Amino acid sequence: MSTTLDVCLSQVFYHYRDRTRGDVQTVMRTYPGLSPEVATYTSNTGAEETLLALTGTIPITYAGNTYNIPVKIWLPSVYPSERPIAFVTPTTTMYIKPGHDHVDLSGRCYLPYLTSWTGTNSSLIGLVAAMCSAFSACPPVASGPPPTATPVMASPPAWGAAPGYTTQSSSSTRAAPAYTDTSPPGYTPAQDPVVMVRKQLAKELTEKTQASLREFFPQATAEVDSLYEIQRKRTREAAMYKHETARFESERDHLAAEQEQLMVESAKIESWVEANQRDDRDVDIDEMTKPKGVLNRQLLDAMAKDRAIDDLLYALSRALNDGVILLAVYLKQVRKLSRDQFLARALAERIKAKINTGIYHA
Repeated sequence: MSTTLDVCLSQVFYHYRDRTRGDVQTVMRTYPGLSPEVATYTSNTGAEETLLALTGTIPITYAGNTYNIPVKIWLPSVYPSERPIAFVTPTTTMYIKPGHDHVDLSGRCYLPYLTSWTGTNSSLIGLVAAMCSAFSACPPVASGPPPTATPVMASPPAWGAAPGYTTQSSSSTRAAPAYTDTSPPGYTPAQDPVVMVRKQLAKELTEKTQASLREFFPQATAEVDSLYEIQRKRTREAAMYKHETARFESERDHLAAEQEQLMVESAKIESWVEANQRDDRDVDIDEMTKPKGVLNRQLLDAMAKDRAIDDLLYALSRALNDGVILLAVYLKQVRKLSRDQFLARALAERIKAKINTGIYHA
């Protein structure tokens, strides 16, 4: 479960990744019918964004039976600063009930929990629980093909009186009114010219109202979606500004601490310089470079002798090549110098060993 979620989160950017991961894991543990996926969300304005979504079913209890409602919940990139976007996604054997209090015909959910959403007091698990509660009270989907509304005339309450109509409307599509026929036995509306005229007028009024609503509703929806998109942009910008501000403040505090540390170290150095400052005329260079302790002086002498013999061997080699000395003289001197150099190096190694093992303290 966590592996799939981590793979999904690696494909998208979220400002509050840890909070998003924790909330999604909590929902998946409580509602195992939901699983994460990465997909492209397209708003009504046509704007596209790659987001993390929870897809699957949530359980509800209605009339003593348990049902699984298919849903899809999108998480904005600045979640939880911005509310999730929830949809009911009916299968091919289902349809969304017209006129539902919390779900429009496109499947989008409108819940009080979403209306009062705050990044600090709201959570994804709370939203899913609110959906289960609302859908248990009134399921948003039903089995079978979607119904088609057919207008039917309602009979007048008194003979010759104006007819009364009962309408069924959808909150999202403003569907045409539906009429219920309660005519008394033997009454035929077609035989009454007044009823026919009223029926025709009602039909024309309904058509004009539907045409006006069809023209108005897309415009209103586009304006609302545009404003909502602006709100999402402002929310993302506010979150980014808050994040950058926190980063700059952290950097400022770090630099202030570094500056304070540098001032402390500078004061230490100045104090040391002041305490150890003395007249250079009183300084004896030989005494300053003279090794401390007997072993250190012996080590210096042995290493100096070793380096001097190296130089002397090199000079003898040049003299032999130039014909200044004979080969026999060269070999004799090399043999003697090599023995002396070996003894000097051996003495130096013994002194180093004593110093390193702590046998001798200067």
